[in-house]
Amino acid sequence: MKSLPMIFFATLVCISLMPLTAIAQYRPPVRTAVAKPVSPLPKITTPSVLPRGSAAKLPAVSTSQSKASSARPSANPVVQGNSRNSNTSQHLYGIFQKNTTTGKVSLHKYGVSGGSSKTGNQLPSAMQKSLQSPTRDYSNRALQQVKQLNKLAQVNQEPVKYSTRTLNRIPSQPAGSTSARTQVLAAEKQAVTKHAVSRGNKPSGNALPNPYPFSRIK
Repeated sequence: MKSLPMIFFATLVCISLMPLTAIAQYRPPVRTAVAKPVSPLPKITTPSVLPRGSAAKLPAVSTSQSKASSARPSANPVVQGNSRNSNTSQHLYGIFQKNTTTGKVSLHKYGVSGGSSKTGNQLPSAMQKSLQSPTRDYSNRALQQVKQLNKLAQVNQEPVKYSTRTLNRIPSQPAGSTSARTQVLAAEKQAVTKHAVSRGNKPSGNALPNPYPFSRIK
């Protein structure tokens, strides 16, 4: 009889623990994902091959024509003006200095150019005074040097006046001949050599060219 309260208490404890046990053992149902239907990919069609002779066919390019156009050299290759291969007309000029006190005239330098020239009457009147003839052609390159030399002489108060004249003209040469530039350079070297032989030295204004070796002047 004394154990009845204990049995009753144990029964109550078991009854109170039953819901907790049921909750612990409860497992929610697993939801399975339902796959959505995949839309089919668009059908890829292979383009049909155009039949021969179709209007859409590209024009064929001749292999021989393409090779000829790429390998064909220019009919008139551009040659630099100072190159020895230049065949434009050339001229040899001399620049002379005159001592305004004594009146003595001497050669200052030789030079060459393939550039243009002007007649004396095309030049400013101030420059025409130092020219020998208003109808003679004068090298533009030489005239520029004369202008600079006269300015320098005036700054340094030197009794010198410079002038120029064209000594030799070499026209453009036919194909297969020695170029005009090569010929005018040879003429310049001969003139410097002749001056060195007769005067014992090169013209004072010529750093180049050097005389030919037989003159023994360097």
